[in-house]
Amino acid sequence: MSYLKIKVQTNAKHSGVVNFIGGVLKVRVRAVPVDGKANLELVDLLGKILKLDSSEIRLVRGFRSRDKLVELKGISDEEIGQRISINAS
Repeated sequence: MSYLKIKVQTNAKHSGVVNFIGGVLKVRVRAVPVDGKANLELVDLLGKILKLDSSEIRLVRGFRSRDKLVELKGISDEEIGQRISINAS
């Protein structure tokens, strides 16, 4: 089990990874932060990037904040870095 700190920009033109600096993943999502839509899109985006099922991704902290902490099951910290760097380039 691994944890990932995320900074989210909502209501963006395109969804995707901005960068991964200092252990914080900066992400843009198209959804607006209403009724959890941005959080759902974030989980979906992380699943695609990290090749994980949505059941393996759990939002731990930051439900109503731009700064979030996500728990990831079935992936190591090293694999997270590798998969993010592949998708960010």
